Amino acid sequence: MSKKKPHARGSLPAEIDAEQLNKILKLRPTINDCAAIFNCSVKAIERFIRREYDRTFTEQRDRQVSFTKNKLIQKALTLALEGDTKMLIFALKNLCDWSEKHEVTGEINVNSITDLLMSADQDALDITPKTIEGEVEERSSDEKNT
Repeated sequence: MSKKKPHARGSLPAEIDAEQLNKILKLRPTINDCAAIFNCSVKAIERFIRREYDRTFTEQRDRQVSFTKNKLIQKALTLALEGDTKMLIFALKNLCDWSEKHEVTGEINVNSITDLLMSADQDALDITPKTIEGEVEERSSDEKNT
């Protein structure tokens, strides 16, 4: 029974399957996760990716994760278009930049508002709930004079 000869520094050469690695990279693992899965060193993963794809680990992982993101977006859109209201709202907010809140910018001069309120007729500022609802409350002449 022959054993593999130890590689440099006492470790065995890594047996990394490119197809399997790319499937794993679609799940956005860390390089340490990949090294543990293939039972090799981080350096072995880095060397393999550099040799096979001429990229860094992060570049190859990001490339593979883009396929996962695309599938997730397609699924979200399918659910939204099939009537899933929550997914429709989520998709509109995240994919179409919709918002429930709109940012309003500008300046307000508080002194101008305060001056306006101080100079206003007190009867104009005396608003009752019925006035706000659209029903004008008639006041008797006695109330207006007091």
